[in-house]
Amino acid sequence: QLPEGVQWDFDVENWLDPYQVSHYAMDIFEYLKERERLFPIGNYMVRQVCLSPWRGAREWMRALLVDWMVEVQESFELNHETLYLAVKLVDLYLTKMTVGKETLQLLGAASLFIASKFDERIPLMVEDLYICDGAYTKRELIKMEISILKIVNFDLGIP
Repeated sequence: QLPEGVQWDFDVENWLDPYQVSHYAMDIFEYLKERERLFPIGNYMVRQVCLSPWRGAREWMRALLVDWMVEVQESFELNHETLYLAVKLVDLYLTKMTVGKETLQLLGAASLFIASKFDERIPLMVEDLYICDGAYTKRELIKMEISILKIVNFDLGIP
């Protein structure tokens, strides 16, 4: 049954095309909905006391970080899914860890690097760290990647 306002059913139209897996579409969506529950994002901004001294600026700093991540995604022509995964990794990390404002861009960069390795045919390389204007070393980037992966228990299959 199509939801109200939807006029075109892709799965019905492509039912005989084995590459569109229309027969499994509902099972896939159910599986992804189940997986969503495994990655809750709490109200982490209250805990991020180091990000900004005045109220409201914490959200602004996160928005600034996401804007920068969008610019990186566009300049490297990364998939949109890479950006979505990277932002989710940032939020999951901030839900469990407190970071200082000097570490926020490193968190965003490391999340983009991890997401590109997961989702891109040609991922970002550690030499692409120049996107941070020399603020971090390769070693710091790798350490942050490890920290993020530990926080998400190496589970990157996030819907």
